Amino acid sequence: MNEMTVAIAGLGAIGLSLARSLDRNDIEGFRLAAVTSRDIEKAKGAVADFASPPPVVGSPAELTDADIVIEAAPAAAFVDIARPAIAAGKILVACSGGALMRNMGLVEEAEQCGARIIVPTGALIGLDAVRAAAQGTISSSVIETRKAPKGWSGAPTLSSRGSLWMVLPKKSAFSRAMHWRQRLAFRPTSTSPRHSPLPE
Repeated sequence: MNEMTVAIAGLGAIGLSLARSLDRNDIEGFRLAAVTSRDIEKAKGAVADFASPPPVVGSPAELTDADIVIEAAPAAAFVDIARPAIAAGKILVACSGGALMRNMGLVEEAEQCGARIIVPTGALIGLDAVRAAAQGTISSSVIETRKAPKGWSGAPTLSSRGSLWMVLPKKSAFSRAMHWRQRLAFRPTSTSPRHSPLPE
């Protein structure tokens, strides 16, 4: 089996966990080639104890030597990570599914460049169940997930409105801080969901 190289943008809960798995050779046939993060010095410290510490590069554009680029960063950084990988014809694993849906032009760019975009189902909680239900007749679906306040950092809606409380359901202060609702509304004749990433 030919080895594929993997680069990771973002070393938060998802990115660092995946980087550690690759470093331990838990995933046969894949090798960690490079990482990047908003805080370069912190990223260097995070991978310092790896068996084979990967290069920590300063820009997402420097990840494109790898076969696969995994985007595991805040949604605000999505386009800066995705576009170079797509332009280079790489496989992009987009963990920020909502950010991709706001930038669907990247899908057309990927088709033109011969790149592939893979959205792991974990990026939209419950998507496996929705897919299964869609085998029959489905008119609508409501998926409710919870998100830690820190996870909202860099979200475009918060940047424009300036307050977490203005975009979350009006419940207790704790619930407002922890609650995030995604609505996926399906037309029975269409396989493409309309997506509203924030509460109504």
